[in-house]
Amino acid sequence: MIRKQDQEFYLYAALFALAGIGVVLLFAVLGNREVGDLLGQWKLCAYAVRGVDPYPYIGASLSDVPQSVKDLGTLPGGFNASPWGLAVGNIYYFGFLDFAHVEACFLALCAVMWVCTVMCVYIKAREIMPDKRFVYLAVIVAAGSADFFITMHQKNVSGLIGCMLILAWVFCDDHPILTGILLGIAMTKPQCAGLVCLAFLLEKRFLPLVIGGLIDAAGWIYASVITGTGMIDLLMEFLAQGHKVVSGASWASRFYVGICTVFFDDFNNGLKFSMLAGIIFTAVFWYIYRRSSAPKYFSLCFACIAQTFWSYSSSSDHYVLLLPSIACLYIMMNSEQLSRRIFWVCTVFCLSWSEIFRSKKLWELVVGSECVFPTIRALKTTYYTLLILLAVVMYKRLAEIGRKQEL
Repeated sequence: MIRKQDQEFYLYAALFALAGIGVVLLFAVLGNREVGDLLGQWKLCAYAVRGVDPYPYIGASLSDVPQSVKDLGTLPGGFNASPWGLAVGNIYYFGFLDFAHVEACFLALCAVMWVCTVMCVYIKAREIMPDKRFVYLAVIVAAGSADFFITMHQKNVSGLIGCMLILAWVFCDDHPILTGILLGIAMTKPQCAGLVCLAFLLEKRFLPLVIGGLIDAAGWIYASVITGTGMIDLLMEFLAQGHKVVSGASWASRFYVGICTVFFDDFNNGLKFSMLAGIIFTAVFWYIYRRSSAPKYFSLCFACIAQTFWSYSSSSDHYVLLLPSIACLYIMMNSEQLSRRIFWVCTVFCLSWSEIFRSKKLWELVVGSECVFPTIRALKTTYYTLLILLAVVMYKRLAEIGRKQEL
């Protein structure tokens, strides 16, 4: 006879599994999206590989680019990459390959990283709680999260960055050098990894940060040498291009630049205050979490949450919410009331299938008309505000569980 708690577990596992299978089938039906982002970033790296500083040629016409890179085509306006990313980014943009092979390599890398992440989540979940129900639910969520498959569909590497940050969490206690390598690669997109690195700094995990910093410094030096451009010049060009991108009317009318976007007409100011809000959020929650009895495993949760709203982001940037999802599963397993368990299961859906709640296409389907940017901005701001409130509830519940375990 199956016990009630086991029946409940099978129900949750089936719901998560069906959601994951549904996501895979959906993207299989939709087919491959245009490779615009992957193509643009590949060109940035390919220019650098051929010894050309790409920043001055972003948005330029073909007649203006050097002869040595004319066969690569023009660099689309609105693209940018960190100076160290021009070198380190070749790990997943494959700037040294012909683009005919890049998409296949990208998808293969996604598959490998997905398998590695799921396997490592299994190992970490067993360490956190030996209960097989918790372990299996964590694995199902890790494997079926919509936020990872979106990155494959959009050909955007942010899902891979999310994998690296999750793996950094898994390995940070026992393998600081490997953690540092992962952070160094992830920091090729600072908007996706910066706050997690801040959390590592606050926790005084200096060795991984030093290793990651050395990797990025080496990439920066290499990019400077190969392009014949000074390191500071590359940095200033990168920052200037970033300012230009955020200030561009076409870009600003389509992209969300963090939770403070709604308060500013000037998108540069919106970005600055969003970043400040994310930094404060991460530091405050780290401080109060450190002083509580909450399980140490989840101290990086709040940096992962803030990572999604502190800067400009796309729908492929949210796989990092897998860590808070696992924390919610942990809280669910430690909740006695059925209503509370159902609540925490629902939060897992809101985190790991977050695009459902922020989706422009879904909103258009519901209302039957085109979703304009003010509506997108309102949808995202509402979601991230609820995410902040969830973080408060998560902290309180984790602290309560920690106190009970100490008794």
